Amino acid sequence: MERYIKQIKLDLLGEIGQEKLFKSNVLIIGCGGLGSPVVDYLSRAGIGKIGIIDYDKVEISNLHRQSIFFEKDVGVKKVISAKKYIKKINSKIKVDVYDESFSKKNASDLVSRYKIIVDCTDDLLTRYLICDITKKLNKIHVYAALHKNQGQLSVFNYQNGPNYRSIFPIFNESSNILNCNDVGVLGTLPGILGILQANEVIKIILGHDEILSGKIMIIDLLKNEFKLLNITEKASNKSNDKTSFMSLNKNLISLDSIHNIKRKIFVDLRNLNEKPRINNKNVLTIPLDSIENKFNNISKNKNIIFFCASGKRSLLASQIIKKKFNVKTYSLNEGADKFKLWLNEK
Repeated sequence: MERYIKQIKLDLLGEIGQEKLFKSNVLIIGCGGLGSPVVDYLSRAGIGKIGIIDYDKVEISNLHRQSIFFEKDVGVKKVISAKKYIKKINSKIKVDVYDESFSKKNASDLVSRYKIIVDCTDDLLTRYLICDITKKLNKIHVYAALHKNQGQLSVFNYQNGPNYRSIFPIFNESSNILNCNDVGVLGTLPGILGILQANEVIKIILGHDEILSGKIMIIDLLKNEFKLLNITEKASNKSNDKTSFMSLNKNLISLDSIHNIKRKIFVDLRNLNEKPRINNKNVLTIPLDSIENKFNNISKNKNIIFFCASGKRSLLASQIIKKKFNVKTYSLNEGADKFKLWLNEK
């Protein structure tokens, strides 16, 4: 107990509270800017079992905000590096790592193993999946999201409280904020939000009264603003098959099912300075901001599959084209990195 003596002295915690932390289990979805401080502070607090799911490798561009990684980790799987980091801090913590994307295929199985689910993703589609599966399995969803210098924080599904759909009932292009790969992010923002997420997890485990449920915290670091807003349930929040994630995006397609699409052409929506570049006779490069004007240049005799860095721009393009031209296209669920690997393996 000597390791935790400073927090054990708190009236909120004590030895009984520390024992609750030891016996708790938490799943962290995403090990990037938000996931890094969550991993760091939950392991230091003495959470007994931590699960981490992420399929990415550490990149040099991660290091300005992802605090658990170092130059020597570049090219290493994030979950592997994160586990080593945790073990250096606290060797007694059980760490489960899942080197895969969080998807409809594994969501139920993974979420069912943990009491608290920490949403550290930068993918809106994944967030809706987390929302629906945590509600279905009655799991607590600790949420944070960021955009440039602004962020949001809340706790969903806590003691029959509201969930993510209480704020954003269904996915649509107007709610599709691009991630930090697309627009950038102030490096300190995910650190602050991630620590606040970890703090909510600890409060939940200890049974503290003031949980951020039914409220959403809005942060603007450039203005030094921290606001608390009440969440009002929206009528369309009633979950049913028509509004669930599983049926929202029928134009989504993954690499493992792409072989079912015949006569296809791929459209890269990334800007020309984004890497990796993909040179293939079946790949066209049309940045998202040009897709409406240049869409008529694409052959309509082929099935059009959009892709980008994360899947967000491709989904947005698919929705824009369907609305304007009444043409069905597909949005690749995986990003350009995985798509390039898939092409190389063919």
